Amino acid sequence: MKVKFDHIDIKILKMLIEDGRQTVTQISKKTALSNSGIKKRVTKLNESGILKIQGNFNLEAMDFKACIILLEIKNFEYISEISNAYNSCSYVFLVAEILGSFNLMIGLCGNGDQDLNNKLKLCGPSNKEGVLHSKIILISDFKFPQYLPLHLSLKKNEDINKTNSCGFKCVDCAAFIKNECKGCC
Repeated sequence: MKVKFDHIDIKILKMLIEDGRQTVTQISKKTALSNSGIKKRVTKLNESGILKIQGNFNLEAMDFKACIILLEIKNFEYISEISNAYNSCSYVFLVAEILGSFNLMIGLCGNGDQDLNNKLKLCGPSNKEGVLHSKIILISDFKFPQYLPLHLSLKKNEDINKTNSCGFKCVDCAAFIKNECKGCC
C-alpha cells in the first residue's frame, strides 16, 4: 500500500513527532482545520497503522547502555523463534530481519555496562540454538532518534520465578543471584 500524504497530514505528523501530547485544539490552531477534521485525520492515520502515539524513553538520560547484535541464523524457523523470544523483552528496542551476511538484528539495552554485558553473556540472543555467528556493536551515542520504545516492566520482581519469553529464568541467573542484574520482570 503506497501512502500519499497531503500538506495537512504532513503538518500534523511533524507536530506529533515533535510532541505527541499536543491536543486536537493545539493542532487545529496551527493548521487552520477544525477540531473534528484533525481528529478524523489522526484517527485515520492511527487506524491504518501509519501512526502510533506512544511514550518513548531517552536511554542516555536513563544512563542506559545499548548495543546492536547482528546474528547469522541457521534458517527461517530459528529466525522466527528468536524474533518471537525477544519481541516482548523489557530491554529490546529493535528486532528486524536484515539482508546480507547477517539475517537478524536486535537492539538491546541495559542499566549500565555491567548489566548490558550480563545480558549479552547470559541471556542474550547469541546464546540461542540456531545462531551460527554473531557480532555485537556497542552504541556510544544516539544521534537520532533520541527516544526509543521500550517495554520496561514496572513490576517489583513479582514474576521473577517465571520463565521469560526468551526462555531464560531470572531467578536462576548467576548475575541476578549476585545482584549484578535487576532481572527482566
